[in-house]
Amino acid sequence: MRRNSNERLELFDNRKDLKRHSIGGYSHSQQIKVSPEDRAAIKIQSEIRGYLTRKHLENEKKQNKNAATKIQAYIRGYLTRKHLEEKGVIITPPRSRTSTNARYEIENN
Repeated sequence: MRRNSNERLELFDNRKDLKRHSIGGYSHSQQIKVSPEDRAAIKIQSEIRGYLTRKHLENEKKQNKNAATKIQAYIRGYLTRKHLEEKGVIITPPRSRTSTNARYEIENN
């Protein structure tokens, strides 16, 4: 007896569900029939969970990359200042933006 493709797919999905939800493989004592609507809902939920997980991981990667870039910038600045100090170059501390803006306003008035 030949089965049509829908019956084969339904049987395949049922076996997959049984294997996934049992410990140690198939549980033939319980034949669980999942309706097409339930299967569709499960598929939608799993796709959304996957999307949210990928989005979360992408955000974490961006944060880690930004943190690494900031650390590299601080280290490079430190090494440059140290190198210039060893050469005897006088380094003046950078001015804050507020003091620079205040000086600009005084000079222009």
